[in-house]
Amino acid sequence: MDSMYTSLSPDKLSETIDRFCQRIEKVFPLSGLNEVAKEVRSAAGATIERTRAINRPNWCLRIGVAVGVMALLIAPALVWLSLELPLEFGNIAEFVEATDAGIHMLLVLAGGALFLISAERRARRNKALNALKELRSLAHVIDMHQLSKDPGMKAVELDGDRPRARPRAVNSPEDLRYYLDFSSDLLAVLAKLAAMYAEVVNDRDVLVAVNEIEQLTNAIARNIWQKMSLVS
Repeated sequence: MDSMYTSLSPDKLSETIDRFCQRIEKVFPLSGLNEVAKEVRSAAGATIERTRAINRPNWCLRIGVAVGVMALLIAPALVWLSLELPLEFGNIAEFVEATDAGIHMLLVLAGGALFLISAERRARRNKALNALKELRSLAHVIDMHQLSKDPGMKAVELDGDRPRARPRAVNSPEDLRYYLDFSSDLLAVLAKLAAMYAEVVNDRDVLVAVNEIEQLTNAIARNIWQKMSLVS
């Protein structure tokens, strides 16, 4: 099966985001949403670069881990030879004591080896989680921009004795629909950017963080669509 249809294409995603940003800039060039769209486009570029970097093998770290594991394997043998410990025991108690100490040492060494071997996976996870925090923050920023857009503002604008309440970027119900629609598009983009990290980092914490962002963006998008249904 063609991988083009089984995973997100960074190039296609980047083209889609650029197209969204161009539309927003054309319709609302002086709006705060346009500035947020630029931040989303910047986050998209950073996400593509980060996921590619995360997916690349970290050979320096791997070599360091290999050296560390070898040291853990060789060190006990060197200690054993330098101390010239006896290979024969006088009674069963001495044998049990030596065996228990040996097993404990092996468990400690195995734990150290596993810790070193998992170092690259932990580094990838931490990079992904830090990046996902930024995407989550952007989702909240988009939500803050659309919160002030009230479908009932039209009645306020029609009252000549009251000050203009609608933001300058939104001057008609049609503008409001476009504004909310663009906000929903940006939220969808953030969810897709988050999913890119799940594709390159197979880690439970990362998957949980990605699911949380998808749930957050979906919840905000539902609120936006409910608001759009009230626009006259």
